[in-house]
This record gives sequence, structure tokens and C-alpha cells, in this order.
Amino acid sequence: MTIAVLDAGFMNVDKMAAFKNVNIVGTHNFVAGYDADVYKEMDHGTKTLSVIAVNQPSTFVGSAPKASFLVVAFGGLSYREFGGGRLLDSRC
Repeated sequence: MTIAVLDAGFMNVDKMAAFKNVNIVGTHNFVAGYDADVYKEMDHGTKTLSVIAVNQPSTFVGSAPKASFLVVAFGGLSYREFGGGRLLDSRC
């Protein structure tokens, strides 16, 4: 199974020991004006990916640790730059 995780960024996922066994099969950064590195800025995606992908028995096992992952940065904007929440689903 391959899971795409779309979030603001995945800061330091490529450096943190907790993610060493996570099977990341691809990355892409859709943020205009940024390079392709999804691991440089914003850590919300790091937290999101951890609850899905991390597999550290006796410490923490995510909900799909055996899956493959595509990590996609699409954010990096502040709340105000993102429209002050107008673009977000009001149920969130």
C-alpha cells in the first residue's frame, strides 16, 4: 500500500532516527519559490507522518508502518497568508 501524505512540510524527517525504517518512495514540493527539499521547513507533516509511519516496537507504532509513503509539501503559508482560514473546511 502506498500512502500520500500532503502537508506543510516534513522538517528533518530525513535526519531523525525515528524515521530510519519508514519507506519513503517519493517526495515533491508544490510550494512556489521553494526548492524540491520537503525536509527543510515546517514540521506539521513530520508529526502527521510519525503517527502513520513510525515503527518502534515498545515505544510507538503508527497506524500503517508497513506502507510506502509519498511525502508532498503543499503549504508553508502562515494562517493569514492562507486566507485566515477561509480556505479551510469549517468543520475542521
